[in-house]
Amino acid sequence: MEKNPETADKLIEKYYEAGKALDSETAKEVAGKYLGQDEKVLELSLQWIQFDDLAVTEEAYQSLADKVQEYGINDNPPAFGDFVYQAGENKKGE
Repeated sequence: MEKNPETADKLIEKYYEAGKALDSETAKEVAGKYLGQDEKVLELSLQWIQFDDLAVTEEAYQSLADKVQEYGINDNPPAFGDFVYQAGENKKGE
């Protein structure tokens, strides 16, 4: 990403576009094919998973980092700016 920031930004732009274009039936089909989960699990999961805005906000990341610490998964998760690439900034965000 650091060596080719324009390419990284374009990839992320297309990733966001794909999420916005994804309908629920296609999401279920793709998830079933690649995640190998039971159909009922997929249906339940896809009730609360949304693809129309795939950007990771600092607030959402912090919420996840807090849960990771709370559940003992990682005592020291990386900071938002060290972990989430910020398209358009040509570097990891701050």
